[in-house]
Amino acid sequence: MMLIRRPLVLVLLLLASCGEPTDKPLATGETSSPPVSYEGTWELKEGRAPEGPIEISQKWRITLTIDGDQWGGLSACNYYGLSPEVDGDAISIEGVGGTEMGCHPDVAETEARYHSALLAVDTIERSSKTLTLTGSDTALIYAFVPPPPTAELTEVRWELESIIYGDGPDGLASSAHPAHLYFDSDGTFDGSTGCRGLDGEWIEAGDRVAFTYFGADEGKCSQDFAEQNDAIINLGDGFTFDIEGDTLTIYGRFSDTGLQYRAGSN
Repeated sequence: MMLIRRPLVLVLLLLASCGEPTDKPLATGETSSPPVSYEGTWELKEGRAPEGPIEISQKWRITLTIDGDQWGGLSACNYYGLSPEVDGDAISIEGVGGTEMGCHPDVAETEARYHSALLAVDTIERSSKTLTLTGSDTALIYAFVPPPPTAELTEVRWELESIIYGDGPDGLASSAHPAHLYFDSDGTFDGSTGCRGLDGEWIEAGDRVAFTYFGADEGKCSQDFAEQNDAIINLGDGFTFDIEGDTLTIYGRFSDTGLQYRAGSN
């Protein structure tokens, strides 16, 4: 088994679970409004850094997952993490760290502006499903993203039915060779591309599933399997998914090609 190691493990482990914040008890006679909760995953919908506007792209998403004092997510290209100081509606961020994957220059500029904006913010506000961070010449406006239904994903043998070219109503489906995926609730994973076996370990990372490691059998696939094999291997970079009834639809983080599976017998 060939092991594909990914440098985002430490960042993802910080974001693996989201618990409810614990309120400190008030002293005798003290009154206070309940503290605002910023917990959850948020996706950037509009942004401006001191250097200028931050480009928003569905393919190169920017997210922020907040779990207690652990903050981080996707910054267009890389995974990132930070440790802020929050006092009421005041916020201070001293540094941003994360993975160091090479990016297209335009995407790298988007990521740099986002990091710069994070370091410039000094105010945080939540209003219903919107999170806003502001500072001098800086504004980051996020929308709340509900967690993925990972309970519905696990303990099911998903049998590949089709490959989808494009996203949304304009996507075109093509038949696929037999292959499967299986996500165990204990965090392990196995499957196949149709011509190569797979195994790994997965976690929930914000609104997506990510792998702390992802392995594939060595060897080459025939030309008939090449496209399908590549699309499934690309899931190793993390993916979003949707489940309707017994149908699972998956899109890899960097892929415009989707995969549709049907729940089979375990």
